[in-house]
Amino acid sequence: MSIGRLSGLPTAAVFYALSPGEKIEVDISPAQVVKEGDKLVVLEAMKMLTTVCATADRTVKEVHVRKGDQIDSDDLLIRLE
Repeated sequence: MSIGRLSGLPTAAVFYALSPGEKIEVDISPAQVVKEGDKLVVLEAMKMLTTVCATADRTVKEVHVRKGDQIDSDDLLIRLE
């Protein structure tokens, strides 16, 4: 089950929520460099935990959610460049 939808160009990536839930963990901050496979956030929806990971080496540009935030479908979670 995937809760994160990736949309982006080769030089940028944007992660959106696919379904409502709660963000329960954040492991990144703006300007942080992440490597492919690094954990970005953990989301909970219907008592299931889903980890959203970096799909390529990138720099975190924006983090739009904080621990405990309620998330709706298509909410912007993270912007990487």
